[in-house]
Amino acid sequence: MTALQLQPAPVVRQKAFSIDELGLCNPDEQGALKYITRVVRRIFSAKMALIGVFEQQVERQILVSGLGMPTEWEQAGWIPLTKSFSQFVHRDAVPLAVNDKDTHPLGGELAELDQLPFRSYLGAPIFGPTGAALGALCVVDPKVRHWSEEDIAVMQDLAHCATDAILLRAALITSRQLQNDLERALNRSRRNAAIRDTIIAAFTEPDKSAEQRLQAMLAAGCRALKMRAAGVTRVDGSRTLVIARFCSTDQDMPPGNPDNSASLTAHLMSGQEIVWFANPQTAGLAGKCAFDGSTPRKFVGTPLILDGIAYGTLEFVGDGPNCIDDMESDTLLVSVIAMFTITQLEIFSQIDRLKRSEAALLQYILDLRAAQ
Repeated sequence: MTALQLQPAPVVRQKAFSIDELGLCNPDEQGALKYITRVVRRIFSAKMALIGVFEQQVERQILVSGLGMPTEWEQAGWIPLTKSFSQFVHRDAVPLAVNDKDTHPLGGELAELDQLPFRSYLGAPIFGPTGAALGALCVVDPKVRHWSEEDIAVMQDLAHCATDAILLRAALITSRQLQNDLERALNRSRRNAAIRDTIIAAFTEPDKSAEQRLQAMLAAGCRALKMRAAGVTRVDGSRTLVIARFCSTDQDMPPGNPDNSASLTAHLMSGQEIVWFANPQTAGLAGKCAFDGSTPRKFVGTPLILDGIAYGTLEFVGDGPNCIDDMESDTLLVSVIAMFTITQLEIFSQIDRLKRSEAALLQYILDLRAAQ
């Protein structure tokens, strides 16, 4: 075999893409690669030229683009590795020149060597976005050929062109993904800003009592999160008291189970962190009830910490599908609502302390009068 002068592959390090994601399994998407196949066939005056990529797990070579192929190859769109010299190019990531398959050492590794419709082979590796060999560009001929160093260099240059075409596809896919991510982030930012303004408006609305403001925040949260109901609980041991609630359907809500030992409320109190799920089974929380006694399909909740002590929970429950992409924005929103809720609870606590002080003072005065 002719000695090979290797050149570095023109690749950049990117994320891995499957050959299907790169569009290499669809014959109608191979415009640039078809042109390269046509050029390489003309340059080498070969009977057949093709570009193939490999699916090692099923031991076959996908024929991405080809000219002069046998009809059965073209119809199938792939060939087994037992008929592929390109597998050695893919395996070793170096060019391969075979002047005569019947005398070449690698021919002995092909179980169907005698059935190959060619005698000579010249191929060079094509690389994917991660820098690993993805497949090969090659020409084959029914007669013995004596490949020169120049032939090998030209083939490798053309293989680099095919690599560039694949890298361009990967870059375009990445660009579209980044654009979609940016659009989703912008939409989340706008949504969060609008929700924040709504919650602040509910919190600061004049002529509203603390109870009414808390109710307005729960209503705003349900609209923003697309949830059915929301509630604020006070947890004392295994007992739960729902101190505020909202239902978007205007239906009477069930009173809930005062025993929270096997509920989402208890889970929030024990874990002391925000819980979000769009599927209770995958979250390992199937069958657990929320504050209203229902077993929601989607849920987001957080414990409420007041004066350094776990006070209770803020919970939102829903019935429709949800998207995992919503988790970050939903949990952020619930954190904001929880902050305002705690502020309202502090007002409740202060009012309660004042009432207790007034009651104690009144009792003291009554005791003094009784003693006179």
